[in-house]
Amino acid sequence: MEHKYEFGSAEWQIDNKITKCADGNFVKKCGYSKTMKPIGAFSIHPSGKFEGLYCSVSDANKAVNAESKVKHNKTDKRKISQKNSKQSAVGKARQKRNRESAVGKATIKRSNESAAGKARQKRNKESAVGRATIKRNHESAAGKARREREYAARRLRTIEDRGWAMDMTVLSASYKLISGRYETSPKFLKRTGWGGFRKHMRQLVEAKGFDWKNHGNAPGQWNLEHRIPRSEYDFLDPEEIKRCWSAANLDVKSFEENEAKADAILPSEVKLVPECFWPKAWNGVMPDQSERLKIWEMARERKAVEVTRGIYGLDEFEEESNEQYTSSDEEDSDPNDVSSGEAGPSTAAAESSSDSDSD
Repeated sequence: MEHKYEFGSAEWQIDNKITKCADGNFVKKCGYSKTMKPIGAFSIHPSGKFEGLYCSVSDANKAVNAESKVKHNKTDKRKISQKNSKQSAVGKARQKRNRESAVGKATIKRSNESAAGKARQKRNKESAVGRATIKRNHESAAGKARREREYAARRLRTIEDRGWAMDMTVLSASYKLISGRYETSPKFLKRTGWGGFRKHMRQLVEAKGFDWKNHGNAPGQWNLEHRIPRSEYDFLDPEEIKRCWSAANLDVKSFEENEAKADAILPSEVKLVPECFWPKAWNGVMPDQSERLKIWEMARERKAVEVTRGIYGLDEFEEESNEQYTSSDEEDSDPNDVSSGEAGPSTAAAESSSDSDSD
């Protein structure tokens, strides 16, 4: 940038508020430190909007400036200014560009996955404003269109992946049985090979010190989970379904524990399951550590895609028939009887909807 006046001239000194010392050196007052500094500490403003000099801020001054900025941002005047800026057309366009950029997406993802981000989302959902927003979105045209896309995605996967469809059907029945929506389920009895699961489930829950009614997908509630994840079994094979839902393969965990475990294969838990209930694909050999890690990562990726596509709606799956069996048939079945007959190798109970998310 060229100056209007010759360097060192009286006009140049006046224009840039520069003082010439007795020793011939030029000094200028720093706007940050409020002290006189040699002009070597200054440089021409990069914006080019005006001719002059500005101070190259030191690290110490940067810290002071950052602290001042934080205090300034907390003032009511600044908050109002920020709000007006965000709500303006220019502000909304800027926010949209930031959200859609690679850096913006990474920042949002990192924030949402942090402990503070999860706590913030939970507070927002449980607040009056959050509930009203969710309801408004649910009832809007866009919300209805989104649900229709999710239903279509579920229907498509149900056709393309029959094993997954059967897994979700059994899981749906188990959830409805636990919640009390179904008193009995002949198809669940036929597929898993045993009844009396409610009694067995209650025993598991009470043994772990949980409240039977406190079942769900929120912190502090309990979930039913599979020691060997359902994803390891072939649900096109009726015997594999019975193995998966055997009493030995079922456990009760807190929501937090179940979420943390996800689809992980833990040797300490697999050892509690008799080998006769292991997936056939294992051929009696538990996957090694590298294979278990690969399985866990694949399951995580698969879950992320499924959640994005909205294909976890259990109520959309096959409803049980109206055919009923008596409660005595259900309660007389021994969930630990794996000897023979219809009881087969399976003895388990119904799994909650959270089990579909976590294992």
